[in-house]
Amino acid sequence: MHKRQKFRRLILWGEMLLIFGCISIYLVDIIMGDGDGVIDQFHLNPFSIFICLQVLILLLLGMSSKISWLVNSCLTLFSLLVITILVDIGISMIHDKEKPGIKPITGHYPYNWHDPIYFKNYNPECTFKLKLPKKDGGGEIFSNINKQGIRGPEIPIKDSSRNRVLLIGDSFIQALQVPFEASIGNRLNDLLPDSIEVFQHGFASWSPLLELNWLLRKGIAFDPDHVVFFLFANDLYSGDKVGDSGYMPYTKFNDLGLPAGFDFDLVKNETRRDPIHLFTIKMKQRPLPKMLNLKLRKLKYDIMFPSSKVDKLLQLPAEEFEGLYTEADFGNDPMLSVGWDLIASCRDTAIWDKKMRKRAATTENILRRTNEFLKAKNIEFSIVLIASPWMFPDEGVSGRLAYGLKKELPHNTGLPQWISHFCANANTSFLNLYHRFDKYKEDNPGSQLFWDFDGHWTEEGHRVAAEAVGKLIENHLQSDQ
Repeated sequence: MHKRQKFRRLILWGEMLLIFGCISIYLVDIIMGDGDGVIDQFHLNPFSIFICLQVLILLLLGMSSKISWLVNSCLTLFSLLVITILVDIGISMIHDKEKPGIKPITGHYPYNWHDPIYFKNYNPECTFKLKLPKKDGGGEIFSNINKQGIRGPEIPIKDSSRNRVLLIGDSFIQALQVPFEASIGNRLNDLLPDSIEVFQHGFASWSPLLELNWLLRKGIAFDPDHVVFFLFANDLYSGDKVGDSGYMPYTKFNDLGLPAGFDFDLVKNETRRDPIHLFTIKMKQRPLPKMLNLKLRKLKYDIMFPSSKVDKLLQLPAEEFEGLYTEADFGNDPMLSVGWDLIASCRDTAIWDKKMRKRAATTENILRRTNEFLKAKNIEFSIVLIASPWMFPDEGVSGRLAYGLKKELPHNTGLPQWISHFCANANTSFLNLYHRFDKYKEDNPGSQLFWDFDGHWTEEGHRVAAEAVGKLIENHLQSDQ
């Protein structure tokens, strides 16, 4: 009895030390200030430490007790924890073999996030491969990032006898899903006369704000005669760090109103000081919780966006749609916000809600400044709208179903209306790729221009896009002569 009591006393002392230690870590982290606390410096989350050691303490406490229900409860808790960990490890091992995504080969990891100069862009001088999802064949595409931080070979000094065209966009122009030689820029170099040279640079989830920033910082130094911006629906999405509205709060502007880099301290972030929230985020990244969370979110999405409701949402008056949009309260869940924002962008501009109009006004202002900057340098400016694969009944079906959308989205409202109106007023040429893709698919039944799940262009899609953009570029040259 005496040994049992002594053992339990040691356990209770351990419990008090554990609580005191975790609270101390949390307090020191707050006192030390942003980015200098224990959590940031040593990656120690007091809540994670407490949860892990608490399970062990409860197990020891149960073993030192004569109370059967306490012993059984502690052993059950410990067993469940061990089983969960083993299942999670098993899923991790399976997913690591099949998981699509970026795999570095040489040099640094290719992606650079939260960069004060470009917000997000490539790290120069590295090679990597992208593994496509199994539904898209699971192939591996290799990429090289040169010293200039651009995919492909170095861009040489401009030859004064040639016209240089610069394509700038998001992941469609990044084109990691196809070999560089098959991407739109290289296709254009094969299609166009030798007097024209084309270069491309894009990055995942870039929008006009980040594209203009890169153009000012680096792209203009390549001395282009013609700049083409490629726009996509996600340029007008809501949320933090996505679309122009999401990047704007972090952006510094110069006296001319042009982007001059990014300061991530402009938006106060309290996540670091909340160890419970940090623990939750970390847990959601684990394979098992991530899989279960995705299933629950998918179920919620399916309930929120049945086909009949999508049709109704596309036609609702602005005030009614805005009310439902606000009531949805999707928080930071990108799956739900993407659904609402995509539907909002597909609605006729005459019934766009206030939030959609505000996001569009933000992007329109950036495009206007881009146009003014380029025109002042006697550089042509064009805008190309990339069609979503979800606008075609037989394209991107797996990806569309993953977001709960049972049928294709309309192609002739919303974004094309807004962009064509802007371009007409700005005297800037505009190309809507939907019409070229639709005509090609009509003439070539069964053609696949987008990857089924990934949703980006296939090699065939890049070729068709290049043919359409090539005509746009040639028309510019003819009008100049």
